[in-house]
Amino acid sequence: MVKHKLHNQRITTLVIAVTVLVITPITAWCQLTASISRNVIGISESVTLTLSLSDGGDSEPDISTLNDDFEVVSSSKSSSVNIINGSISHSKEWSIGLLARRTGTLTIPALCNGNNCTKPITVTVKDQTPATANSAAALLETTVSTTYVMAQAQVIYSVKVLLAQPLAQASLSEIKPQGVETTVHRLGEDLRYEVTRGGNRYQVIERNYALFPQHSGTMELPPLRLDGVMPSRQSRFSSNFGSPFDPMGQLGKRIRLRSNALTVEVVAPPPLDQQQVWLPAQGVEINDDWQKNPPTLTVGEPATRTITTNVIGLAAAALPELEANTPPEFKTYPDKTVRTNNLASTGIVGTMVQKIALVPTVAGTFTLAPGNMKWWNTKTQQWQSTSIPAVTLTVLPAERTATVTPAGDAGVPTTSVSTKQQQLHPTEKNPVKNFNTKQSDKTAILTDGKSDNSTSSKSSLPADNIWIWVSLLFAAGWLVTVLFYRRKNHSSNTNPPHKSNQKIKPSTAHKGNNSSKQQVINLAKAHQAGETRRALTAWLATINSANKSNNNGDNRNLTMDDLLQKADETLRREVNYLDRYLFSQNSTNKENSDSAENNWDGTALALALENLDLNLIIAGEGKNKNQQGAKHQRGSNQNELPSFYPKS
Repeated sequence: MVKHKLHNQRITTLVIAVTVLVITPITAWCQLTASISRNVIGISESVTLTLSLSDGGDSEPDISTLNDDFEVVSSSKSSSVNIINGSISHSKEWSIGLLARRTGTLTIPALCNGNNCTKPITVTVKDQTPATANSAAALLETTVSTTYVMAQAQVIYSVKVLLAQPLAQASLSEIKPQGVETTVHRLGEDLRYEVTRGGNRYQVIERNYALFPQHSGTMELPPLRLDGVMPSRQSRFSSNFGSPFDPMGQLGKRIRLRSNALTVEVVAPPPLDQQQVWLPAQGVEINDDWQKNPPTLTVGEPATRTITTNVIGLAAAALPELEANTPPEFKTYPDKTVRTNNLASTGIVGTMVQKIALVPTVAGTFTLAPGNMKWWNTKTQQWQSTSIPAVTLTVLPAERTATVTPAGDAGVPTTSVSTKQQQLHPTEKNPVKNFNTKQSDKTAILTDGKSDNSTSSKSSLPADNIWIWVSLLFAAGWLVTVLFYRRKNHSSNTNPPHKSNQKIKPSTAHKGNNSSKQQVINLAKAHQAGETRRALTAWLATINSANKSNNNGDNRNLTMDDLLQKADETLRREVNYLDRYLFSQNSTNKENSDSAENNWDGTALALALENLDLNLIIAGEGKNKNQQGAKHQRGSNQNELPSFYPKS
């Protein structure tokens, strides 16, 4: 019994001893230590902090307290297991690369992993001395073109990387201005050249930026950081294929350089007028392609004027558009303004191109007003103006070729005349350029030689002997037509209406009108913009020619504006759309290309022309055949002379 008790006590003592032996190493041997590679470093140099944990758990140490004075640039972790005389030990190690945020005496605070904490470590951070800089293997320098600038003016920020030997895995941080809202433009490609510093030759990589602070204040430019690996001596003297033991170029010293912080004072611009635009620049140039060789224009024909503005030291987005200031005798169709920036290493050059299609409506001599741009010269710190002189233009009347046939008299010869419309002085004459007669042509046709637009300017011909006979023939034809229609009206009033097998044959002029109109409709349906506009002009000329040949009492030409004012909204909209399209194509020299023609859809225009009742337009009533009220009211007057163009 006594022996059994002694045996139990021995077993209990052994269990307690084993438990103590197991627990004691965990509590006594588990510890966290810290060490650094150097206690004195330069502001651009990094230091390695090593944390060692023996026989610890799986938790990570808290290093967030390092961010106050240091920047963590790298971090790695390793673990190991050691077996010595049957004793097993575990250890972990963290290597943390630190870069000081400022100079002076800095403290790495105590870092903890659970209940285990390290002791604080002191590090001395010094400025980089000129001697050290001149002998360094790599340098990072930053400069600004000025430390005092007006708001929205350009500041050149230059970054130079000087390398005494190649740098592997190099990376440069981006510039991030603070304190003032700033627009940043990188200028061109990096520049490469060589310099000598302290007897050492360096390869220089220069990168430039254009900074535009948007308002007054202090613009702060934080330091930039350059990271890379300086190859070891063994790596530098290896073959071009590199070392087989260092395929990624990691053998060597890792360097981390930091530039100096810079500041720029930004001041507000001087007082401005209410409508004045603030343009701080180094130079402004305005070019007008009509300055040296002003073109000779023709009524109805579009011509494109190009104005190019170049500004040095300012982005194109800041440039205001120059006003056209064209006379009221011109229709203007401005194209979309094009803005581009040329990013050179010396700064930014903004370019603005304005294209304006001008269409003269009256012949004569006109002056386009000068243009002016006021800007602030950042070199002289003074106001300056750049302008383009006025341009004097000569506008010629439109050339026309007319073939006139008196309506209602097939036996009257046809007169073909080539005239040039012009506004004559009392003593001037407009000679007849061409005159001949035809017996076969019974259709009145008037075509525009060049223009896509009709004009309201009137033409006058001299009182030549031949025209006396022509006028008499026109008058005779008109009288025959009037008597014919009056007789028909009288018979229709006295006799009850009945169906007749014999229909009144339309005049040849009306046939030409319908043919010209149908040609416009066909071309519009084929989506041929230029041909449609020319056919539309020819159709309008046919109407005017037939109107004059019948001498209906109104010698005034029916212009395109007259037609559109009396037509419905759909026709006006589609013709204006066609004009804008053609002028836009003309400004880019594409009006004659097939690809440009196919971009225009003439379906709506064709439909509007099909619904157009020209009788109502000539009579000055109604807008189209869809307006039945006006048409019915006009037809109720039995004493009114029937329309010159009966509905076919």
